[in-house]
Amino acid sequence: NDTIEESSHEKQFCLNKDSSNYVYLDHSHAYYYQVQTQIFVCEVDYCDFVVCTFPENQHEPDIHLERIFPDEQFWSECIEKSSHFFKVCILPEILGRWYSRPCVRQEENEKENIPQLPSSSSGSSTCTLYCYCRQPESDEQTWIACDNPSCSIEWYHTRCLKIKSTPKGKWYCPTCRVLPEFQRVTKRSRTK
Repeated sequence: NDTIEESSHEKQFCLNKDSSNYVYLDHSHAYYYQVQTQIFVCEVDYCDFVVCTFPENQHEPDIHLERIFPDEQFWSECIEKSSHFFKVCILPEILGRWYSRPCVRQEENEKENIPQLPSSSSGSSTCTLYCYCRQPESDEQTWIACDNPSCSIEWYHTRCLKIKSTPKGKWYCPTCRVLPEFQRVTKRSRTK
């Protein structure tokens, strides 16, 4: 029921107004992300963004039309963040239900004679799961650790990575090896 100008003062509204009263699509709003995605995915030169309101005291609708052009820097940052999110969150869940799989308790492992996972203490009711599959491996020689001390998973089964032999030199997991600080480092592994 407000005009475009009145609505642009609201925090949640998609349009902002600068000091010279120019109304524009807020670059932090979800619509800006949507428009930029449409531009780059559809490989078009621009997108016309239209907002229409119906003010109470006007007979005509109030319309804002803005031509949005590709924002290369914004898009490259979006790609970088979404790729990282996919590799760290989505892919592990798809491959091994990393986040939704129920935790295996250490007592249950001991009952079934399954060796302790790295860093786990005997008799502990908490559990730490490793690898994309989030299951302990009975053969101790099938573990490989990522040499990134900040790796979110740290230990992996060579079987899950489809590695037949332990690589020589520093070794980084598929998630960490795409990080800029590890792309040009000599590979070495440490195994359990």
